[in-house]
Amino acid sequence: MSKKFKNQPCVYCGSYPDDSNNMTADHVFAKKWFSNIDERNNLPKVPACRKCNNEKSKLENYCLTIFPFGGRQENSLKILEEDGAKRLNRNKKLKKSLEEGYQFYWAVENGIYSQHIAIPFVQEEGEQLFIFIVKGLVYFHWNVLLNPVCFIDVCFPTKLGDNILDSFFKRKMTNHLKIDLGMLSYEGIQDNVNNNVSVWKFKVAGGLVFTNRNTPAQMSDKIFVLTGSKESKLNERASRIGKLLSNLAVVQCPGH
Repeated sequence: MSKKFKNQPCVYCGSYPDDSNNMTADHVFAKKWFSNIDERNNLPKVPACRKCNNEKSKLENYCLTIFPFGGRQENSLKILEEDGAKRLNRNKKLKKSLEEGYQFYWAVENGIYSQHIAIPFVQEEGEQLFIFIVKGLVYFHWNVLLNPVCFIDVCFPTKLGDNILDSFFKRKMTNHLKIDLGMLSYEGIQDNVNNNVSVWKFKVAGGLVFTNRNTPAQMSDKIFVLTGSKESKLNERASRIGKLLSNLAVVQCPGH
């Protein structure tokens, strides 16, 4: 582990392992997110205990097997064929689940009525991964170890919820950042008074679309994450809106 993180707590659980061998330097976004080697340079790194690192890695393996199917970036098909296929072949159970659970449907996208494929996605797995990610980013960018009593809510909102949550980024905040890493981009704002309060917006794989199996017209191409204390009116309102308008459980593959 890097000397930079010596004697620092795990940013994910807040613990200080007795044995230094149980601490690692974790990439907030694992290198396997990026097929382009150049995109792997200078990725955010944070101190993490081995237990949290392993748990996060399992979530990454699941999500990074699913996400390439819905990729919309220029090289998405290449990533799916080269990386996605390998991961799927290593996970026979997941492969069977996708083979049995995918479905065709028609939907309007960019003004065009076309056929799409939707594959099942365990939303809870995605939520847990982005909880890890946001804890890491809050620490990496603002040197804040989120208070254990803080809430962290992950939302996959419909278009209406997207527009409402987007409005929070128009507020004037001292800490407001936008980062584009290629495979994914993110934006974050932090409250000027309570540094545990923040709102994050992620766009994955060029605009990965999440939709609902029963109502495919409800779509979202962003993931929002909110952190803060329960007394924070900004986050309490945003969290309730996000949960109310988030009802998505499958990943949409681009039309063909």
